[in-house]
Amino acid sequence: MNEPLSASLLAALMLLVAIVGGYFAKLVRVPRIIALIGGGVCMKYWVGNGEVVLPLTFVNDLAVGLILFVIGGVFNISRIKTTQGLLRRFSPYEIGTTFGIVSVSCFAAAWTLPQMTVSLSIAVGFLLGCAAVATAPAATWYVMREYDAKGPTADHLLVMTGLNNLASVVMFQTVFIALVAAGALAGVHVPEASWLLQLFFASIGSAALGGGLGFLLSILHTRLPLREMVLLFFSTIFLLSAGDSWMLDNLGYAFNPM
Repeated sequence: MNEPLSASLLAALMLLVAIVGGYFAKLVRVPRIIALIGGGVCMKYWVGNGEVVLPLTFVNDLAVGLILFVIGGVFNISRIKTTQGLLRRFSPYEIGTTFGIVSVSCFAAAWTLPQMTVSLSIAVGFLLGCAAVATAPAATWYVMREYDAKGPTADHLLVMTGLNNLASVVMFQTVFIALVAAGALAGVHVPEASWLLQLFFASIGSAALGGGLGFLLSILHTRLPLREMVLLFFSTIFLLSAGDSWMLDNLGYAFNPM
């Protein structure tokens, strides 16, 4: 068995692939995100599934946290006022159509597999339909930033990205808990008295935590120097990432196998 790559070597290779991929994308005139995704896939196959260095997972947590923070920043009053007309007409249909098509297609595909019951096939279809509603925030934001896209269409796209991800998280958690409570997912057990509590922590609790931290950071932003604010911001992201496992263990937000 090959020795796993060190964290420093893997990080250096990731940066090198990003630089080379960026120049290659510019050469062939495609968005850089395409070259970066291709380079990441190649590195995945080259490094191997069992040799990914765990200490580098914080890079992914940090990147996703920063991007979602930027996406969440589009939910301001002025931007929502300019896009609310299109959002009311377009967003429900886009989310509903995506969920419906993916759910039915995945249900039909799962039903053809051996040893798949109707209830389990329906559960798979619903869960994958909820996951399909999400829009990749990293790719969306990166392409718009690369081409300096601004205007009503860009604002609408960013708000739609945020709404899609919000709807996907809430829908997936709600459907999952409902399926478990109904016994559609074998091997997963949720106590009857706690499934509403788990749904609360997954949706309302997360919204309250994010809104409270956002409000606190906005107040501190006006009172602290930029250097201290940047350090506080990154500390908050790392604490949220590190506190996820603690909340799973101590607040009952977990699904235990029977």
